[in-house]
Amino acid sequence: VGHSKGGKESLLALTQHQDLAQTAIAFDPADMIPGTINAKTFKDLAAPVLVLGETWSKTHAIAGQACAPKGKNFEAYWEFLPPDLLSEQIKFKNAFHMSWLDDVNCGLTCSLCPGNPSADHAEVRRLSLRYAISWLEVHLRGNTEFETFLTGADMNADVASDAVSYLLK
Repeated sequence: VGHSKGGKESLLALTQHQDLAQTAIAFDPADMIPGTINAKTFKDLAAPVLVLGETWSKTHAIAGQACAPKGKNFEAYWEFLPPDLLSEQIKFKNAFHMSWLDDVNCGLTCSLCPGNPSADHAEVRRLSLRYAISWLEVHLRGNTEFETFLTGADMNADVASDAVSYLLK
């Protein structure tokens, strides 16, 4: 499990050490280094993956650099996952790259990522925690009761409230 570059690293670790983990969860994975991820990077990935993200930070930037730029944000990671891999993407409508942090005003680094004024960070973290726990319950413990939070009635309620949207592979 990781956020931003940590999300990228969790996916890379799963790719390179599939014998050590059974799944990965990436919160708004992003990387500024050109060419470090592509379809070849994840072609052999076999374990299920949950990718959560936002789209505000792909275009909003300070000093010209977006925090999760288009082509290097969670949407790119999602596209690079194999088409037959069991995976889910959850997109938060009102979040920005730092919404997953306990303190979105964490200092200089956080100040470089402009915030979405309509973001509800507590709600982003609450829902993210619910999705992550549900993902782990389903994919590590085989507890299908939690599928309602990922693809069932509870997820549909989140979609209907316009909090998130989701895609499945």
